[in-house]
Amino acid sequence: MKERDGEGRFIKVSLETRFWEKVEVKNENDCWNWLGWKVRGYGRIKRNGVKELAHRISYSIHFGHIPERKCVLHTCDNPSCVNPNHLWIGTHQENMTDRGRKGRTKNGRSKEKFDLSTKRF
Repeated sequence: MKERDGEGRFIKVSLETRFWEKVEVKNENDCWNWLGWKVRGYGRIKRNGVKELAHRISYSIHFGHIPERKCVLHTCDNPSCVNPNHLWIGTHQENMTDRGRKGRTKNGRSKEKFDLSTKRF
């Protein structure tokens, strides 16, 4: 995003400044919800014209580089949360294991397992 200076010229605003303008900061234990653009509940922000996930930007602001092929996961299970105290690095498999352990799926419910051999249609 660009803002104008006192003479009407565009100036570039840093990613970190734009990030903090869109965060509802509470105490260190609460979720810090993303107030900007979201897709399926996950905050989004552009960096150099590329759409990125806000919780990944938060992690990189607070802890530095995210290793290649790693995910930034939420301990709070709130996709719009960007509180660094709620974020951790893991693999895709760890994310899927965490999701299963907590009974979450794509549509938010555990999938029921059916034994079709005993069902009558």
